[in-house]
Amino acid sequence: MNDLLIENASILDVKSGKVLEGSNIYISNGTIAGINVNKDCLQKVNLNDNLVIPGLINAHTHAAMTLLRSYADDLTLIDWLTNYIWPKEAQIINPETVYLGALIACYEMAKNGITTFVDMYFYEDMVASAAEEIGLRALIGEGVLSVPTPHAKGQKQGIENTKKLIEKYKDSDLISPIVTPHAPYTCSDELLRELTQIALEENIPLHIHLSESEKEFLDMQREKNLTPTKYLEKLEVFRAKTFVAHANYLTDMDISILKNHNVSVAHCPESNAKLASGICPVPKLLESGVNVALGTDGAASNNNLNIFGEMDFALKLQKIFSKNPQTLKALDALQMATSMGARAIFKDDIGSIEVGKKADFLVIDRENPSMIPGHNPVSDLVYSATPDCILSVCVNGRWIIKNKIEQFDKEKIIKLTKKLLKKYFS
Repeated sequence: MNDLLIENASILDVKSGKVLEGSNIYISNGTIAGINVNKDCLQKVNLNDNLVIPGLINAHTHAAMTLLRSYADDLTLIDWLTNYIWPKEAQIINPETVYLGALIACYEMAKNGITTFVDMYFYEDMVASAAEEIGLRALIGEGVLSVPTPHAKGQKQGIENTKKLIEKYKDSDLISPIVTPHAPYTCSDELLRELTQIALEENIPLHIHLSESEKEFLDMQREKNLTPTKYLEKLEVFRAKTFVAHANYLTDMDISILKNHNVSVAHCPESNAKLASGICPVPKLLESGVNVALGTDGAASNNNLNIFGEMDFALKLQKIFSKNPQTLKALDALQMATSMGARAIFKDDIGSIEVGKKADFLVIDRENPSMIPGHNPVSDLVYSATPDCILSVCVNGRWIIKNKIEQFDKEKIIKLTKKLLKKYFS
């Protein structure tokens, strides 16, 4: 039995925003087995009253796209995708590059306190290998399109790749396979129906881009006389356990559809802003009962993988857009990054510090200047904290960063990066 007792911890309850000072956390086999219990453990860690918060959840990214960070910036979404990203991916994306790109991403996410991430890309078994090597929890899905991709000649092969991924990782502890059609405008009706059926048969989540740009929204209305959301409903995609990325353009009817089908939204404010794609109507979604999580999107369009930054910007974006500083509160953002993120990805065993949940948490330095004087720890975490405030990161009861020291081989990542940059970009 792998037991650990965390002593002198200040536990943040993300439901209430209150801090439970002077507490202990008993961890057994990767799960929180007790809080403030008397246990005699061989392994004990004294946190000296530092703050314990749930690990952050990145509900939408494309990990391997770290390789294209700062490669093509300051462009519209369609120009960026069709004239820069997709052509370069066709040249360089293979198992070797996806593994390295994902390894860089997992290193960055670990340093930034992200303990769980959702990934949609190609050669996702390589992403899984990188996540396991660093020690992160991941939901992985083969990006399937009706056109050829770096990993599939067409949708038939994309479907087969999805099935293989599910079979390989369906019993994994850290890795969860999901179904990921790219978007309504890149997937045929037949493809969307077949992938939905796979998600239903396997009882796993389906994740898809939705209404990311105004062009997508208007094109769909012109071509099918439906909004993208209504189109997916008509195809019965939402019969699966679905969560969507972006959702920047939604009618009131669209929001009702998402609510009625228990579809969550992975909001990616920084990527949306950088590409000028649009602003997700987060306040209206929350008021309507639609669950909202936070994602970074890929590092090629963000250009970082930092949920602290997303929390801060998500709130400020809505406040300036609505001209109302009370539109959303700090606790809303923290919940989107933790408990609401867990709900979005259908993981009821993470997202909060509670008995029975997985031991995925961060230790935050309360003496970091960004956390001083400490009037309101939730506001500090959302509005002023940076990843520099993180002392330790624990996933599944295992330290992947401990007292600022990485418990994985970062030198290997740097060495591989230099080697492959010379091979593919020189």
